[in-house]
Amino acid sequence: MATVYTYTVNGITWRYTLDASNNASIGNDTVTNGNATTSGASISGAITIPDTVGTENYPVTRIGVAAFYNCTGITSVTIPNTVTFIGAVAFYNTRLSTVTIPNLVTYIGSQSFMNIPGLSSVKIGKSVTTIDAEAFRILPSLTSINIPPSVTTISTVGSGVFDQTPLSLVITMNTQTINGTTYTSPTTTDISFFGNPSVTLIVPPPLTMTIASVTPGVTSGSTTNNESITLSFTSSAPTTDFIITDITVTGGTLTNLVTSNNIVYTATLTSYGSRSTVILTTTVKVTANKFTDGEGRNNTESNEFTWTYDNVWITTPLSNRLSQTYVNNFVDVNGMMVIRNNNNVIMKGNLTVDGNIITAAGSSTNFTQSMNLQSRLFTNNNVTVNGNLYLGGDLSVNGQFSSNFADGVILSDAVIFSSGGADIQGNVSIMGDVSFNGSSVELSSLTELQTTGTITFSDGSQIRSYDDNILSGSYATNNVIYKDSLFSAVTVNGNVYIGGSLYTSSDYRIKTDVATLDGSYTVDALNPVQYNNTLTCGHEYGFIAHELQEAYPDMVVGEKDGEKYQSVMYTNLIGVMVKEVQELKHRMDKLETAK
Repeated sequence: MATVYTYTVNGITWRYTLDASNNASIGNDTVTNGNATTSGASISGAITIPDTVGTENYPVTRIGVAAFYNCTGITSVTIPNTVTFIGAVAFYNTRLSTVTIPNLVTYIGSQSFMNIPGLSSVKIGKSVTTIDAEAFRILPSLTSINIPPSVTTISTVGSGVFDQTPLSLVITMNTQTINGTTYTSPTTTDISFFGNPSVTLIVPPPLTMTIASVTPGVTSGSTTNNESITLSFTSSAPTTDFIITDITVTGGTLTNLVTSNNIVYTATLTSYGSRSTVILTTTVKVTANKFTDGEGRNNTESNEFTWTYDNVWITTPLSNRLSQTYVNNFVDVNGMMVIRNNNNVIMKGNLTVDGNIITAAGSSTNFTQSMNLQSRLFTNNNVTVNGNLYLGGDLSVNGQFSSNFADGVILSDAVIFSSGGADIQGNVSIMGDVSFNGSSVELSSLTELQTTGTITFSDGSQIRSYDDNILSGSYATNNVIYKDSLFSAVTVNGNVYIGGSLYTSSDYRIKTDVATLDGSYTVDALNPVQYNNTLTCGHEYGFIAHELQEAYPDMVVGEKDGEKYQSVMYTNLIGVMVKEVQELKHRMDKLETAK
């Protein structure tokens, strides 16, 4: 017989035993009245079973056999979420009115809740697989109970699990197979169900989540200048595992998800638009099957909450908001001009802007004459230019960049970048010269740069256009040979194929401090490896740059985990390897001589 220990908490002295893993079982594991506590069957009132016992805080995982047997003074019980097993006759002949069985419980013992006159409602957690003999027998007041999808076995031993329960008993369950028999829910007529000859099966109502704002003046679809707002997330039933990562947010961040009852949650929503003057709509929703309730139901998809942060429009005085304006000459704007609700700005003359022009999605901006910008142009839609576009700052285009020129291309003098840069996501065809005074021109990996002229770099290096620089062969036959080209530096992320010879400068006139390699230059510390290169998509052999850097710092460019990838000057290894071969040959010669 297991050793019985005691532990007192909140004025109640509990009995418990321990298994080999030091998990506690409440009671002394004998069929004696109310053996869970030293009070025996006289214990009464609302009882909360502790989740740990003992000075070592042993977790309570079992309610032992007859733990509260014949405790007729108990009116309610709270079973901790740590419990996985409820023993036989554990709550037999108590005076409970409702019972909630936690989500970790997998087994409900025989007659465990039998003969409880006032028990009207039972909620079974989502992990129960087995309900043993007569577990809910002789419950004359029972009106509702659920059978979660996890249940696969209900005992048929004795009179039946639901014997002597009301004929009006409603059981909430999905269509599921128990003991090899499929029970269809909802029922069209009452059916016999494990001892009760006439029960009604109903489908569990959907578990829903409703998202709303609790910030005054903000509802779904609102446009405000709040830097952040507070949202509520209301579930139709208490949740068991709803967390912030269950929520999908676009255009913003959600933080500080809290709840006091597992039904209503609140969180703080901050739009990315609040980081700048960009007008941005943020959406929030919870997709289906992200969380569950105590009955094991998965949630359905929530409503989508939308909110637009717009510090520009909301703070613009009403006197400066124009719904429709026709201008035949000049318009001077010292701040920002905001165009909304699919409105157009039609200009017959010039538009001079010292600030920014921002157009919302769905709006269009058409210029039939010249446009001079002293700052930036931000557009979320198309920009059509029939004349010239002069930029003093950056051009950022998220839509289509096109022109109405007869030959279908942008002429050389149509786009002039006097400073800054151009960020164009579409295609640009330019027949003449393009001058950039910025620090760089970046092309994505899917972009092809073609030119019919000469590309001149800041160090004076030049490259001819791809066709003018061909010595022989063609692209069609994949045998192109280029003319000589001179570069001070070339970075290639793909493969380089050389049909001739590769020469590197090694003239004595470019070398200083020449010294013979001594015995300290060895390959002993090197770690040759093979690997798959994610840039070239090939299998290669060589060294890990930062490992080689520890032995030979001069052979590696860059820092480990730096902004740019590290590179290895493999040709510098030749001298070290030749030195090692010479040393090896010298030692072999000595051995041969010694024979």
